[in-house]
Amino acid sequence: LKVDNASITGESIALLRSSMVTGGSLLESKNMIFFSTNVVE
Repeated sequence: LKVDNASITGESIALLRSSMVTGGSLLESKNMIFFSTNVVE
């Protein structure tokens, strides 16, 4: 799925997310989806 993080980061491009583990630390994970973000695809 893709998420729109513009409300947090200002990025205008939707970012790809998955259920795969991407790092040892939860805070460094590339697959985090935050409360105020929108799923766009």
